[in-house]
Amino acid sequence: MQNRYLEIKTNVTRYFELIRCYKADESGTTGIEYALIASLVGMLGVTSAGLAGESLASTFEEISDSLSSTTSQPVSLPMSNSTEIN
Repeated sequence: MQNRYLEIKTNVTRYFELIRCYKADESGTTGIEYALIASLVGMLGVTSAGLAGESLASTFEEISDSLSSTTSQPVSLPMSNSTEIN
């Protein structure tokens, strides 16, 4: 009976020691913090790319409009007198 009590006490002591070590270990916490920071940076990147894409789209649309208005009139090129190619 005494040996069984000592065995249970030893197992409980080991159990509490494992809990103490687990609570003191913060390596998982650091990994989670890095994952949260990386996800925030990713969201900022996606948001900024979306905003930049909208800005670029409007810029290209303005360029396209200005090019189409300038090329809508026929362009006359000067003709040379010589039709022979040397």
